[in-house]
Amino acid sequence: MNPVKNLQQIIETALGLVYPVNCSISGRPLDSSNGLWVDEKELTGVVRVTSPVCLRCGKPYQGAMSNPRQCANCAKLDLHFDSARAYAKTEGVVRELIHKFKYGEQLWLRNLLCKWMGEAYLYHYADYAFDGIVPVPIHPRKWRERGFNQAEILARALALEVKINYLSCLFRDKDTSTQTTFNRRKRFTNLKQTFKLSPKAKVRGLKLLLVDDVLTTGATASECAQLLKQGGATDVHVLTIARG
Repeated sequence: MNPVKNLQQIIETALGLVYPVNCSISGRPLDSSNGLWVDEKELTGVVRVTSPVCLRCGKPYQGAMSNPRQCANCAKLDLHFDSARAYAKTEGVVRELIHKFKYGEQLWLRNLLCKWMGEAYLYHYADYAFDGIVPVPIHPRKWRERGFNQAEILARALALEVKINYLSCLFRDKDTSTQTTFNRRKRFTNLKQTFKLSPKAKVRGLKLLLVDDVLTTGATASECAQLLKQGGATDVHVLTIARG
């Protein structure tokens, strides 16, 4: 049993006896003993990403497939990661919870998001022997505004859970415009020379798992994977909470 996690649950339960705890989605009072801060009834609409999916980007296919393959979108792109997988589709409650965590200062939602990340890892990559887990970095300005990097929180929790080294070896030295309003082509050009590999990074010969909250076009993950491979990493796979 993880003593830190156990202590956190005890503290949250004690606080729940003093201060009413409400569901982050519905606003209704709930029992905080599960540590998720969301009524599990609100999660019934979550659409999990399960096989079959595109071998490269992890986009889910409809229906059964006898021969898994790369999707038409990936065939047109020069993606540098070996594969990308996610817990669920970026829609409904999943999108809402990520936005509340990322922009609404509801940091307690990390418990649920980290739980989802662990489940996604076990489903998609449990049999893969990774040497390190790497978070996608954010620019220092965004870190100052937000107070945290959501990818770092997810990556640290996953590394602790699955007992794989946490490696903070990428940084972002170019403060680009937000990606959310750009189309696919603009997303890729907007990120050119945005990230850097730390001069002290030791990734040569390593198989790495790159972690972020959402994958949409794959532009950010591809740029980071390219740097890691230029530094000598042999494999770079991607894991996110949501797949757009």
